[in-house]
Amino acid sequence: ANNGKEALDLLEENEDVKIIFMDVQMPILDGISATKIIKNDSKFKNIPIVAMTAYAFSEDKRKCLEAGMNDFISKPIDDFQLNELIVKYLKDDLQ
Repeated sequence: ANNGKEALDLLEENEDVKIIFMDVQMPILDGISATKIIKNDSKFKNIPIVAMTAYAFSEDKRKCLEAGMNDFISKPIDDFQLNELIVKYLKDDLQ
């Protein structure tokens, strides 16, 4: 998705989403706002959301977690760390 609004639309169209990697800085609807909307919807509230951002300060991480995001990964994305997050949240689906 190019923005938070598109992310919400894609989620509504696809019931098979198992994990969401949410960019925090997006046009139209930012990742924090999109996460709050997703977590307030009973259909989607249990989907893990991982924040993806270039800002790795503790205050930024706190804002993401308070919005309902489950985890945090900093840009540039490290492949090993990304894989660890996928396994962490999808381990049951990967078996």
